[in-house]
Amino acid sequence: MKNGMSIKGIIILTICAYLVLGLEWFTIGMVVAYFDSKDNNGANSVIDDIKNISGEFESNKDNGTAIDESEYLDYEVYTNSELGIKFRYPKEFTKVNEEGADEDGYTTVLIYNPSNGNGVNIVVGKTTGVFSFDSYKKASIDSLKKSYGISENDLEIEDKDVKMGGKKAFKNYYKYQNLNVYQCGTLVGSTEYVLTYSGKDADFEKEVGDKIFNSFEFVDESSSSEKSGSQTSSKENPIDLNVWGKASKYVVSGNSSYQDVNVMVTKITRGEDAKNIVKEYADTDKYFDYSDPADGEEWVVVEYNVDMQGLKIPSYGISPTLNVSVIGKDKYDIIKYNNKSYSPSIQEVSSDDYVKTTTATNKIAFQLPVGFSDYIIRIGSYDHTQTFVKGK
Repeated sequence: MKNGMSIKGIIILTICAYLVLGLEWFTIGMVVAYFDSKDNNGANSVIDDIKNISGEFESNKDNGTAIDESEYLDYEVYTNSELGIKFRYPKEFTKVNEEGADEDGYTTVLIYNPSNGNGVNIVVGKTTGVFSFDSYKKASIDSLKKSYGISENDLEIEDKDVKMGGKKAFKNYYKYQNLNVYQCGTLVGSTEYVLTYSGKDADFEKEVGDKIFNSFEFVDESSSSEKSGSQTSSKENPIDLNVWGKASKYVVSGNSSYQDVNVMVTKITRGEDAKNIVKEYADTDKYFDYSDPADGEEWVVVEYNVDMQGLKIPSYGISPTLNVSVIGKDKYDIIKYNNKSYSPSIQEVSSDDYVKTTTATNKIAFQLPVGFSDYIIRIGSYDHTQTFVKGK
C-alpha cells in the first residue's frame, strides 16, 4: 500500500452483468477503485477527525440482533469462519466465488444470480492508518464521489440507527452506469466490512438489500464448537446435516499427502429445484451435457462446506473439492429400492477453480429414486478419514 491512509472496501463495485453468446457466459468483471489520502485533496482533513477509538469498539462486541427466521425462508446462509462472518442471501443467487486475499490483503466473496446478474459481495480488509467510524465514513464517501464522479444529489446516505452485525454502520445507494448499487459498511478496529447488493432496475429491490444487511453476523471462532466439536461417524452411525465431521483430502504441496479437513453437509435439495441447479450449471460448463433423470428418478443436490484451516495453501491456491460418494447400507454399499440396485454417479455442480481461502462451499449432484431417502453421503478419500452423513 502507499503511504498514508487507505480504504478500499466501500468502493469495490462488482458488476454482475453477463453476456450470453452461444452456451458461454462472460463475466464483465470487477471495478476496483482505491482511496489514498495523498491523492485526494478533500481527504487530508480525515486526519484531523481521528479519535481515540479503543473504547468505541471495546463496548461494541455483540454479534448482532436476532432475525425473524420466517422472513428468510427463501434465503441461503453464507458462512466464512476464516473471515468470522455470516449472512443470508436470496436462494436464486446460486453462484459463489470466493477470492483469496489480494496484494493489499482484501478478501472478496461474490454470490450472484447467473440469470439476471443480480448479486451480493462482501469485502473484508484492513485499512492503513487509524480511523474513527465518522472519519472512515467521510473518507469512504469522499473517495466514492471522486472515483465514480457521483454528485452529492445522486448519492443517498443513511447512518441513523444503522447496524451491521450489531456494530455502528452506514448505508449508501447510487447508480453506476446501468446498475443500482446499495452498500452497507462498518469498521471494527482497523478492519472494514462492506456488503454490496447490486442489480438492474427490473430486478433490483432495496428491501432485498436491507434483508441481506440485517442478517449479517460476526462469528466468534473462539467460542465456536463447529470445528473443535467435529464428530466421528460411520456407515452404521452417520451424522446429521449441519454437523462438522472430519474427512481426508489429498494435498499436493511439498510432500504430497492425505490430510484431514473439517466438512459439513449444510443442505440437500431434491426434485425440480435440484434439477434447475444442475441445468444452470450445465449452461456454464461446456464439458457437462445435461440429461433428465430416468423415469422414477430425480436429481439430488448436496451442498457442503469445507474448512481447510491448518493446511499450507500454495500461492496458486488449492482445490476445494473432496471425494464424495453416495452409498447404501449393505456391506457392498449398494443402494437397493423396489427390487432395483443403484450406484449413483457424482457430478460436481460448483466451480472447481482453485481457491486461496481456507473455507469453501461445494455442490454435487446425483440421481436417486423419487422419495428414496435411506442412503448415506460418504465424504473423504478411500482408506483414509471419512465422514458419513444421513441422506434425506
